Amino acid sequence: MAEDRVDSGDDIEETAADCDLLRASVGEHVPGVTTVTLDRPDARNALNAQLRAELKDVVAAIEDSGVRVVVLT
Repeated sequence: MAEDRVDSGDDIEETAADCDLLRASVGEHVPGVTTVTLDRPDARNALNAQLRAELKDVVAAIEDSGVRVVVLT
């Protein structure tokens, strides 16, 4: 169960570190909250194949954590 997991956010941040078009921070301001920031300003953050793939990887890492809230910016 998600409640039983202890999440340091390392998996999420490691996954995001491999991404070129987005960033993720875990619990910087509020524990259990992850902020995912799209970083493709030249295209107004339009989803292309690479950004979709990166977002999918980060969401998968989030699903395997104790994060309860995701803020997408």
